[in-house]
Amino acid sequence: MTYNRDLQEDKQPFLDMDKTVGLSLRLMAGMLRELRFVPERMREAMNRGFLNATELADYLVGKGLPFREAHHCTGRAVAAAEAIGAGLEDLPLQALQDISPLVQEDVYAVLDFDRAVARRETPGGTGPESVGKQIADIRAWLE
Repeated sequence: MTYNRDLQEDKQPFLDMDKTVGLSLRLMAGMLRELRFVPERMREAMNRGFLNATELADYLVGKGLPFREAHHCTGRAVAAAEAIGAGLEDLPLQALQDISPLVQEDVYAVLDFDRAVARRETPGGTGPESVGKQIADIRAWLE
């Protein structure tokens, strides 16, 4: 008797999930039809929020600093940039070197948003080649 009851009670969550996914897909399809990208606004948004802070931490780790220290240095760099209303990429070299003597002129190439995205050439990454492959894979799947 309980065996049959278990089999009956497992259907309701499945049916709820099916309904939720179906509604979500319809909503997403409508959203994608109306979606318009404004590259200028997207670039403006990148300059807010210190999206390249991880790049600075990775840079310092690459220079031999343990991550926990690189994380603290990056936090100090973010605080310094916030204090003057600038991005990390806008800080003078001397300000970054005051935070860590490991910082050199090459840090600006690392903090560049376009280069940061392009460095992510891994499966599922944000690099242009990776994104191109993902788009091709999705198109093939849709066909």
